[in-house]
Amino acid sequence: MLAAKCYFYYSRAYELTQQLDKIRTFLHARLRTSTLRSDFEGQAMLLNLLLRNYLNFNLFEQADKLVSKSTFPESASNNEWARFLYYMGRIKAAQLEYSEAQKYLQQALRKAPQHSAVGFKQIVQKLCITVELLMGDIPDRHLFRQPSMRKTLAPYFQLTQAGEDTYTLIIRLRHNVIKTGIRMINLSYSRISLTDIAQKLMLDSPEDAEYIVAKAIRDGVIEANIDHEKGFVQSRETSDVYTTREPMAAFHSRITFCLDIHNHSIKAMRFPPKSYNKDLESAEERREREQQELESAKEIADEDFDGFPSEPGLFYKNFRTIPDHACADEFNKNCPDCECWKTKGLSGALPIYLNGQLKEVNCGNSSTYSWTVFQRRFDGNESFDRTWLEYEEGFGSAAGEFWLGNRYINSLTMLGYTYLRIEIMTFGNGVRFIEYPNFEIGDSTENYLLRSIGTPTAKSEVMENTLAESVLVAFSTPDKDNDNNNAPKDENCALTFKSGWWFNKCADVNLNGEYSLIKDYYGWGLSVKETTMKIRKP
Repeated sequence: MLAAKCYFYYSRAYELTQQLDKIRTFLHARLRTSTLRSDFEGQAMLLNLLLRNYLNFNLFEQADKLVSKSTFPESASNNEWARFLYYMGRIKAAQLEYSEAQKYLQQALRKAPQHSAVGFKQIVQKLCITVELLMGDIPDRHLFRQPSMRKTLAPYFQLTQAGEDTYTLIIRLRHNVIKTGIRMINLSYSRISLTDIAQKLMLDSPEDAEYIVAKAIRDGVIEANIDHEKGFVQSRETSDVYTTREPMAAFHSRITFCLDIHNHSIKAMRFPPKSYNKDLESAEERREREQQELESAKEIADEDFDGFPSEPGLFYKNFRTIPDHACADEFNKNCPDCECWKTKGLSGALPIYLNGQLKEVNCGNSSTYSWTVFQRRFDGNESFDRTWLEYEEGFGSAAGEFWLGNRYINSLTMLGYTYLRIEIMTFGNGVRFIEYPNFEIGDSTENYLLRSIGTPTAKSEVMENTLAESVLVAFSTPDKDNDNNNAPKDENCALTFKSGWWFNKCADVNLNGEYSLIKDYYGWGLSVKETTMKIRKP
């Protein structure tokens, strides 16, 4: 360690007297000695000093050869690693390997001290931003808001000054931008003066524009001629596509395609396939079914102001239920979801195909919408104090109290069932509801994170948007704690409330809590008797 410090100050003295080239041989000899003696700290220091020496004279090839023939010690300190990675970033940037340069510079920033070496981090950050711009990327805004970087990066145009080490990179970036501008001007104008080009590209003089255009013609960027005496550029790309038949042919092909779609649609409506005819109802049967649905809807409207029955446990008696599960295969042949069952006038516990298998769900169908219920409680007979696996696979009976299963809920949201409706019946038989348009949960790799719910589109007056507190929170169960309740003590909310839910610091609402508890408190200031959570396609 002491020898490494001595090498640094010795090299620094030569650097201040501008005699770095005279010490290069000495540093090479000491590097070989440190390598043979396994002096890792000295080896790291000497390798960085040699790279600094080469880069000071822009000897990038020699620096690259030194790196290829040397091995930087893994046990070196973070400070030495930060310097080495910074030098590697400069070398790769000079070699136009911008992806590698960005990787090394970002690693240098991570290795740099967090609360010191502000000047070093500013230099590295400047070069990193410049390389990122050369790659065509836009740096993140938070880089410019950092207190230690704000003043340095605000006047970013000053990076083009010759005193900065990134001057050559900025010049290349400027040349690329100018080259693109020349190309766009050549495509836009058949003839344009050099003075106008200089104004459009913010060049210093028409002579600069003349030089840049001539270089672009030589490099094959544009096809044009320069009239040096009259001072204008004549483009050779004068072909006008609208003077050809190409636009008319393209328009004709698109019109033909649209007319074909129209003709096929008319044909399909007039002459439906035979398989479709088998499923058609007669006009008399259809009118009878519509009349039954209308009468059922009127009965619901008369029972409660919100359109829901006040009798406990009768949320879904509006439609006929499947006669017998022995006939399930016959009924389920052409019904992969609840929407299909709705067309048959059925609701309640019904089988659908989900995740490639037959799954019994509760279809809460009404005359207007087809709902798939994934949570239902009304008498407390089913315990919701379950394990992670039980909440993942589901439990209970679709005809009674149940939880469908997190992996099936995730699959439904991935299939477009993102419109959520929560219904609550109080012990006074009053029905409340709230609807969210963008309900989505993650998969098992995200611990079934509640990704979003959206802004409520409809709700009862007393209902507040309390579920918003659980957005971006993972699902928790008594045996798997994923909540955000870490302070002042790490409490497992799921274990405390004996249920699984998206707990954010034990949440403001929990529809799966112990039944005797949710009777007293439910997050919406209601004493709750029944709950239902169901989803449909928007």
